[in-house]
Amino acid sequence: AAASISVGNLPQVPGDLSIIGNLRSTRAAANDPVYIALNGDAAAGNYARQLLAGLNAGPPVAGAAADRWMAHATGATASVGAFAPITISISQSALGDNDPHVLSIGGFHESNGPSARVQCFSLRRNNTEPVHTVAFTPSVGPNFLAGSGMWVYKTPKRLLERVVLDAPAASTVFDNDGAGLSQNYRDLGASAYARTGRADTNDQLIFWHNGDAVPGNYVHQRLLGTGAAVAASQVSPWSMLVVGDTAGAGIYGGGTVLFPEYSKADRHKHRLVQSGVGFGDGVDLYSGRWTSPDPIESITIVSQSGADFLAGCVFELWGIGRVDDDIYIEVGGTEITNRQDGSLNIRNAIEERSTCSFTIVDSTGTATYSKGQPVEVLQHTHPLFGGIIDRVKHTKLRKSTTVNHTITAVGYEALADKRLIAATYAAQTAEFIVRDIGANYLNAEGIWLGNIETGPTITEALFNYGPGGTVLSRLAERSGKVWGVDPIKRLYFQDPASTPAPWAVDTDMITKLSPVTTQQAPKYRNRQFVRAGRDITAPQTENFVGDATVVAFTVGYPINSVPAVTVAGAPQTIGIKGLDPAGAFQCYWSKSDPVIVFTAAPGAAVAVQVVYIGQFPILVQAEDVAAIAARKAVEGGTGIWETLDDEPAIQDSVEALDDAEAKLDKYSVIGELMRFGTNTQDFAPGQLASVTWLGAAQDMLIESVVITEIKPNLPHYAITAVIGPALGDWTNLFGGMAKKTTKILDRLTIGTDEILLILAKQSGNWEWDELVTEAVYACTTPGAGPPFVGTGLLVC
Repeated sequence: AAASISVGNLPQVPGDLSIIGNLRSTRAAANDPVYIALNGDAAAGNYARQLLAGLNAGPPVAGAAADRWMAHATGATASVGAFAPITISISQSALGDNDPHVLSIGGFHESNGPSARVQCFSLRRNNTEPVHTVAFTPSVGPNFLAGSGMWVYKTPKRLLERVVLDAPAASTVFDNDGAGLSQNYRDLGASAYARTGRADTNDQLIFWHNGDAVPGNYVHQRLLGTGAAVAASQVSPWSMLVVGDTAGAGIYGGGTVLFPEYSKADRHKHRLVQSGVGFGDGVDLYSGRWTSPDPIESITIVSQSGADFLAGCVFELWGIGRVDDDIYIEVGGTEITNRQDGSLNIRNAIEERSTCSFTIVDSTGTATYSKGQPVEVLQHTHPLFGGIIDRVKHTKLRKSTTVNHTITAVGYEALADKRLIAATYAAQTAEFIVRDIGANYLNAEGIWLGNIETGPTITEALFNYGPGGTVLSRLAERSGKVWGVDPIKRLYFQDPASTPAPWAVDTDMITKLSPVTTQQAPKYRNRQFVRAGRDITAPQTENFVGDATVVAFTVGYPINSVPAVTVAGAPQTIGIKGLDPAGAFQCYWSKSDPVIVFTAAPGAAVAVQVVYIGQFPILVQAEDVAAIAARKAVEGGTGIWETLDDEPAIQDSVEALDDAEAKLDKYSVIGELMRFGTNTQDFAPGQLASVTWLGAAQDMLIESVVITEIKPNLPHYAITAVIGPALGDWTNLFGGMAKKTTKILDRLTIGTDEILLILAKQSGNWEWDELVTEAVYACTTPGAGPPFVGTGLLVC
């Protein structure tokens, strides 16, 4: 028994979060209301919900309130074995731009009484933060009984199209860019997170199929709960309840649609819809039919009022359940049907670019493939790889028209690599910088943001046309994070342990999979030197005595900025060597030069003073005392392992020391690598898995996953993981860098110059109009004498 059931650290993925519960409480009654809490928020006033329910044989009821009620559990007096189910969908749970919208369907059937209930809820939390934790608590309880549970999942579906409106639009169309919707899925699912410009609190969506906008071709049944009122109707052609423009700011509504067997040509097409307006007074159940046997080739979404959809709306279309379980590859959006057996090889690794290679057998020799085309590899609807073509090798078979195209693709991280980042940031968190880079550079490449963690605050960051991948890698290293772009173009920037593995690995599994463990540390060091650029000193004062002869005075450091020079207490004018005219100033200086030169030598016994800020080369050292002692105990001697890294872009000694400590945190552990294979999918780099090995339970960080085919359409996963608490567990590998998440990093520079120039191209049409007044001057004719003899010149 437990007072609550919760799931935390939810991955910040695009789309709707799906939750299933099966609940029974200790309340001495037949049932018990169940409350939901998002991100630990248990304040009823922060939520608004709408109920629509049917109880026993009574009339349907509805109700709106400010509370967290979303379901029922059966109670302790209910029949033995009776639990209450619930399904929940949270629209765009990771969006973080507007208030989250929650829909649920649940009920119970209790033979004591008898008592039965079916109900649906629409709920909104008045907070825009992404959903990372979901919890259930019984209203009375006080506990849930053993056997109760909650499961958070993504259904086996594939995102086919996603539309995010940056500006108002009259409609949204799903049609695969005019090519027609893929017919390779059993069902289609769609979701809308929408608000229109209608001058009302709500509006309706209409779904047209294949351009058929004739209302009489669609039949409908609707059940609507608004406040305490319940209404049923056969409206046409409305389908989904959304928010209008007079609702409160940040409130969006909508829901989900199921189109079963959309590709069949022998039956009418049905749709089931659950939706709500997200502000507590509207929840809608809808069933509809398109009276046509044609497969659905396109879906057009418009508002019933004719008003535009507003910026911030999100529409998604998903393929649910492939018609087969084969591995399939799409290149440029076209499915490849002639892949060479056994040619598929995929490698995904933490802090590396994913790669994929395969061979296409082109019997006619007419196919063309080029660098940059998108490549996706899936099984059922589970993505195995997503990226773009890096290179293509064409091999023509002798005495045949057949050409084998061997394609090598790189992961979607390459979309970040191809952009140059030119930006500066002051006193911003790593999260802010990543989100800004996403908005200004990566979103246009089709990359959206997944889980982006806060990281440290950086006093100053200068990115001087650095490649996007380099910028993110450097930022991740300094922040104790890892980054990447997954097969559905979702960027993550997070701690290595943020994502749990889907499966625990036990001794039986390991024994069957013949694991190999290797102790290694190819980059091990416990003393780190960093040789960086130049830092600046505190203000320096140096005094000299003139002798009426010497004009050059050398200070102790190269000078960083304009110095203050006095002779006998009198300030001197200062020019720049090689730029300002000689003799125009009393003395001259130059950046990074320690010599001050006077135009005239200061007089004998005259005091000369130079006040300046100097430069000095940066060389810092950091060491791990405990790691040195551990090595000494094993090896004898000093136990010291030293490494020197050059980081010329670093221009601050504090930043250089931060860098040295980060390298030590990462490389001062002698780890252990475990390699094993499995046919179970869903393992991915960066996941944290629980593993039982050699009789001990411990955590392992999955470092890489290599996917091959052991036979057609049967993928094999070769997994490499970092393990070994006996030698310092994986958390020491990356975790030390996480200390900086609460620290202010002083400076981060990527690029060769400290001056960032942002180039902009302007174009336009100019019209010139000028009034010219001419002045007439008389010219004299030169005399006949020299030097004008015979020249015919005029003198003006």
